[in-house]
Amino acid sequence: MSLNRKIRVLHMGIDDRRGGIETFLVELARNIDWDSFQFDFFCYGNNPAYAEELKSYGARLISLPNRKNFVAYRNAIRASLDDGYDILHLHKNSPADFLPLLWSGKTKVVAHSHNGEHSSGLIGKTVNDIGRHFFSKKPDLKLACSKPAGEWLFGNDDFIVFPNSVNVKDYFYSETSRVKVRNEWGIDDSEFVIGAVGRLVEQKNYPFLLSLFSEFHASHPSCVLAIAGEGELRQPIESEIQKLELQDSVRILGRYDDMPALYSAFDCLCVPSVYEGFSFVTLEAQVSGLFTVVSPAVPDEAIVTARAVKKELDRSVWLAELDSCYNHLNKVERSLTEDELSSVNCYDVKTAASKLMGMYEKVLEC
Repeated sequence: MSLNRKIRVLHMGIDDRRGGIETFLVELARNIDWDSFQFDFFCYGNNPAYAEELKSYGARLISLPNRKNFVAYRNAIRASLDDGYDILHLHKNSPADFLPLLWSGKTKVVAHSHNGEHSSGLIGKTVNDIGRHFFSKKPDLKLACSKPAGEWLFGNDDFIVFPNSVNVKDYFYSETSRVKVRNEWGIDDSEFVIGAVGRLVEQKNYPFLLSLFSEFHASHPSCVLAIAGEGELRQPIESEIQKLELQDSVRILGRYDDMPALYSAFDCLCVPSVYEGFSFVTLEAQVSGLFTVVSPAVPDEAIVTARAVKKELDRSVWLAELDSCYNHLNKVERSLTEDELSSVNCYDVKTAASKLMGMYEKVLEC
């Protein structure tokens, strides 16, 4: 279709942390046609992730009041939509935040689920059920990063699985990056580095990871655990590291900007999450040729090569996988095979961005 102007899309979902939604959105912003589309963003917090980069493309960042300030929150959303947006694209981790749906007016709505089901208590379950009702009825287009994520937000309603994507070539293994990062850490190439990437929150299951590493470290004393992420559980995690006397072998890196270089420095990646919508890190690690062990919470859509294996959260099972990786490390080629390249290229962000722009145009035709 042709509107003889840019299609204006207002995205809701940018926080002050670099999580899955933020990563998804900035990758899209890097690859859309800005001559045909205008992307703007509702933001939470005082320091939105990727703010300067998004502004450099011409995006407008609109700060939202705290949801607890109901009237101000509602008025800010309504006022922005009255500015003439064609589409409101809601990026959600839970059905509970359904109110923007009710305030969208005549603006077309794309609802996009980015997380899987997780426990929320009786009150939370009730709110989620109410929200799920509206998410199943109101949106003009329903998207989900995986089948479990779609079922979590939309219930039994139809939706389109739109997997997360990355700029594939950016994540290829780099020996130069490996050496550089390890030199910064003071670690030589012979040391075995287990990586973990994700917010320091309950969802990511760091107690399991630390217990697993403690047992593995007992038989492999030169190994290192490197954790990239920030979050509310940093202090309890640091306390547990001290309690296990692993302070010389576990590094909490905080928020790490150069993720491709980080994956190159790792020898394997552990993703023991208790729930996930997709798991960006699982996809990124495979593109880097990294052996990855994931929990059953990681959806099948994120496992695109044989380098990622899904295992029950049993320490003995995960220890066996780490031992196998450790023993075969020098025999594993980090460069991807032709078949692996074919598989990961299906998740390339350029293809995804083009597909999404086409979806927006179809929504406006309805």
